[in-house]
Amino acid sequence: MLDVTDEQEAAEGTDPSKAVTDEAHVHDDVELADGTNPLNPDSDEDGLDDDEEEELGTDPNDPDTDDDGLTDGQEVNVTNTNPLDHDTDDDGLTDGQEVNDTNTDPLDHDTDDGGVSDGEEVDRGTDPNDHTDDFVTPPPVDTDGDGLTDDEEDALGTDPNDPDSDDDG
Repeated sequence: MLDVTDEQEAAEGTDPSKAVTDEAHVHDDVELADGTNPLNPDSDEDGLDDDEEEELGTDPNDPDTDDDGLTDGQEVNVTNTNPLDHDTDDDGLTDGQEVNDTNTDPLDHDTDDGGVSDGEEVDRGTDPNDHTDDFVTPPPVDTDGDGLTDDEEDALGTDPNDPDSDDDG
């Protein structure tokens, strides 16, 4: 512990007769050294007391330690996601995106169980909550607009970027 004088504690507003003023189980001198608020058991007001944050390894001065859009308290007390990992299920979407935007499960990398991760579905423009669109075949590509798909042109040996490969008009 650090040596904090009664005068310093009085200047900070803490109670010199108590080791812990805010009942967060973290000594006032440690809170002053760490930059947390010894008068508030939850310095960053994220829903986790400073002592809980110390146990979890989260930052008691940052309400969203992993910067995923959910407070540390939400992750621990509501969604059961990891407040130290911005993408708990490793699907390419942050936990905050899943909870706040896509309404997907931040604990399940493939919410609709269709075989494609939630993040990939969002990237592809399919619905991560609808398994029926996971393996929709994209329309064939006809780059030069000549009526033959690029795959057909490859098979015929013509140029998929030239509508008149043999220049016969």
